Amino acid sequence: MKANPIKSVIGWLKQGFYFKALMVHLLIGLGITVFVYGCLKRTQQLAVERWFAKRLLRLFNIQLKIVGDTYPTWQTDQTAYLFVSNHISWIDVFALNAVGPVRFIAKAEISQWPLLGRLARRTGTLFIERGRRHAVRRVVHEAAHRLNQGQPIAVFPEGTTTTGEHVLPFHSNFIHAAVLAQAPVVPVTIQYVNSNNEHTTTPAYVDNQSLVENVLMLIQNRGQFTVVLTFHEPINAQLDRHDIAQQALHTIRQSLRKTPNPIDSCGTLRKNLP
Repeated sequence: MKANPIKSVIGWLKQGFYFKALMVHLLIGLGITVFVYGCLKRTQQLAVERWFAKRLLRLFNIQLKIVGDTYPTWQTDQTAYLFVSNHISWIDVFALNAVGPVRFIAKAEISQWPLLGRLARRTGTLFIERGRRHAVRRVVHEAAHRLNQGQPIAVFPEGTTTTGEHVLPFHSNFIHAAVLAQAPVVPVTIQYVNSNNEHTTTPAYVDNQSLVENVLMLIQNRGQFTVVLTFHEPINAQLDRHDIAQQALHTIRQSLRKTPNPIDSCGTLRKNLP
């Protein structure tokens, strides 16, 4: 069966429109971080970050649902948790920030991404140069310092992305920051599901796919999936970092074996947050 040329043209126009809308949103975010962000109070900065993340999810028409109670908020007096999660897509970062802004530990290559990299640098992301031990120690101690200041941190200890059908072993290096700061570690399961509440690999940023290709794929599939964040019970930071990593990994793997059962949406959640 031949493709309908009219539908093809509409599809191209749709992709072009939302791609341009995304670029505009990123430029607005960059402008805010360059000219306004530094003049804002801490609570205002967090509100801006949350607005930016929520708006980006809306551009892709991605629904956000949460399970559990130990999620980040945009209060300045919150408990400083270290959130550890499986990693599927660059969208994961904005899904977490749409609930409550956190500071991320990320690989140094991301700092070179167009627009997104500069935004990450401006909003306090800690970048790690792989293979350099002194760099790892520096980031671990900086993360511990921020946790002691009450800033929640998030890390993806797999060190890479997957399709979300399985979870790779966790590296424990950055979990040591929670041990140093005696900050509770909260495992977070990230899942992308379709309208039938079934796992979908569509949003996965894997293999040799470029960032632009992934963005166009997300635009092409607007409104066809939901990101589900499951916040599990905190793990005591008095344990050894290797034990914490194994316990968090086990918790997330067990969660992935279950059918997602979202109990709240971001829209409902906003009513419960200050």
